[in-house]
Amino acid sequence: MQPTLLYIAAAGLFVLGLAAIGGATFGRQRQRRIVLAVVGLALWGLTLWLYSRAASFAPTTAPTPTAVVPAPTDTPAPEQPTAAPTEPTPAPAEPTPAVPGLPGRIAFHSDASGDLEIWTMNGDGTDLRQLTNTPGRDIEPDWSPDGATIAFSSARDAETDVQLYLMDADGGNQRRLMPFVAADYLGPRWSPDGQWIAFFTNVDSTLEVYKVRPDGSELTRLTANASNNFMPDWSPDGRRIVFVSERDRNRELYVMNADGSNPVRLTNDLAEDIRPRWSPDGQFIVFQSNRDGESNLYLMPAPGPDVTGPVDQTVRLLTFPVVKNESPAWALGGQAILFSSDRDSENPNLPNWELYVMNPDGSDVRRLTFRKGMDRFPAWTGR
Repeated sequence: MQPTLLYIAAAGLFVLGLAAIGGATFGRQRQRRIVLAVVGLALWGLTLWLYSRAASFAPTTAPTPTAVVPAPTDTPAPEQPTAAPTEPTPAPAEPTPAVPGLPGRIAFHSDASGDLEIWTMNGDGTDLRQLTNTPGRDIEPDWSPDGATIAFSSARDAETDVQLYLMDADGGNQRRLMPFVAADYLGPRWSPDGQWIAFFTNVDSTLEVYKVRPDGSELTRLTANASNNFMPDWSPDGRRIVFVSERDRNRELYVMNADGSNPVRLTNDLAEDIRPRWSPDGQFIVFQSNRDGESNLYLMPAPGPDVTGPVDQTVRLLTFPVVKNESPAWALGGQAILFSSDRDSENPNLPNWELYVMNPDGSDVRRLTFRKGMDRFPAWTGR
């Protein structure tokens, strides 16, 4: 969303607040005057909030974006916090200028060529390459730990049955991971050691989490529940998996051991909490939720090994809640977060999804893609 629209919204709320205050001042009924006064003050408070967000929001306009954080140097990086966060870390008044160019490579899916295909680009948005070109949609890529292979989902075999595929980093050697089965296989996520690929499928009627070897062997079911279980992601030590489940009548985050044992609920909110991604240092989980109305990104402490219940009491909102921000992914060893957003859409009825990168505290957002359409589900590799 452009700052101009935010200023307009703020002006409209100010006028409504003024009208409410006027009613409170000149009204005849005491109870009605009190209600109007409260409403007017609330509207003016929201006006100030929108105005401050508009003033601080500075979308990128030039087609030569820069990265959020500098490339690693010989200088040791600051230590990551070891305690669970209690309050959002405020962005500094004058943030340190970023060094041009997020290193590494980003894979994502995009409909820029007409339908959804897998693309890659440099970390600064340059050197765009289309890797797939099939009649069916190719979606949700993920890099192997060594950066040599990309796992993704594809509908090339049957439009209604999405299968898991692998390909080389340059798009070569595209092959189906397992024999075709009439079901959907989605959300592949490599284990940190590259020995497993976790995913979810509706082959059992409900959505369930599985894992399989990169050669298609040892297919193992990890969840067995009457409700849907999906969107898995590995802990950096490979011992646990965070995932989404509807077993408590709502989409919440859960964690389980890598063999599927000991599932524990991590979030407790009436909103939908989905698409969790465990930070490379093991300290945090970034996820997507509609807790503030629109889809936005949040940060919460990662569960310890002895977790027995929800740990989302200190959740941080990372993105602006007036626009949609989705599909987060960690980059640069946890020093940056990639995501997709419709914040620069010119027409709300025709959302334009672009890729962005920001610091882990939500500051210094930079736009990486500049094409109308849908650029989503980024994944980063430093190899």
